[in-house]
Amino acid sequence: HTDQLRKAWKIIEGMSANGIERWLRNGTPPVIGRIESDRFIMDPRTLQEEELEIIEKAFERMLAENSSGR
Repeated sequence: HTDQLRKAWKIIEGMSANGIERWLRNGTPPVIGRIESDRFIMDPRTLQEEELEIIEKAFERMLAENSSGR
């Protein structure tokens, strides 16, 4: 898992907070967060247990799409 996290971090690090927010918001279903201090933020207090898998899959799709060619 450590190698996967490092790869994911490199991909996310190369994306702007606005790019992450836009990509997730435009997904199906949309994943909503906010930008604070130039970072994409999701408040775990606002998340429901059944939403966690949806959010995980959205991030997986974003990482897969943005890792091509890297």
